[in-house]
Amino acid sequence: MTGYAAYFYEQAGFDTANSFNLAVGMYGGAILAGILAWFGMRRIGRRTLYLGGLALSLIVLIVAGVIATRRQTSGVSWTLGSLLILLTIIYDFTVGPVCYVLVAEIPSTRLRVKTVVIARIAYNLISLVNNVITPRMLNPTAWNWKGKSCFLFAGTTFLCLVWSWFRLPEPMGLTYMELDILFDKKAKASKFKEFQVNLASTGYFSLTPNPRSDSIWRGYQ
Repeated sequence: MTGYAAYFYEQAGFDTANSFNLAVGMYGGAILAGILAWFGMRRIGRRTLYLGGLALSLIVLIVAGVIATRRQTSGVSWTLGSLLILLTIIYDFTVGPVCYVLVAEIPSTRLRVKTVVIARIAYNLISLVNNVITPRMLNPTAWNWKGKSCFLFAGTTFLCLVWSWFRLPEPMGLTYMELDILFDKKAKASKFKEFQVNLASTGYFSLTPNPRSDSIWRGYQ
């Protein structure tokens, strides 16, 4: 939706000049958020940023959708405009840049190229659908959803959040070998960082140390 920001602002009630100015300011905020993400990913972690970004985006989208159901006034327009700027900043600090890091870090070493290609194809297919329906949602001569289109994106954001909660691991600080071992052993996604310590302490033979040190495996299982 942020790709159609200027058009969204017009449908929210702004004139052409203010719509353009808000869109430019929004992209300025996106650039700053992207720069801050360099430091955020080093300190906060990929999984935390991604899940946090999805959760905050979900809240903003629901609030924006509810506000869009109100009668259109100057106050409603400015509130929707502010929320879209906030949504863009959240996205470009979290989900936007983090996804490219995840695509590079998480795939198996042997299948990384194929995985990246499949991911890009999936992204382009979804973009085709998105670029077809978004103008129709905002266009007053088509579906005329205007700000209420936030509800649709809130739904897709919720689905992504649920999937990421159960399936997205934290690759920060993990080597490609450690990631391959954890995936091979079907480690729980939310426990990757915890299991990394266990892997190192067992010489990468197991996720948990074996208390029986008298075995032929010398304490490993």
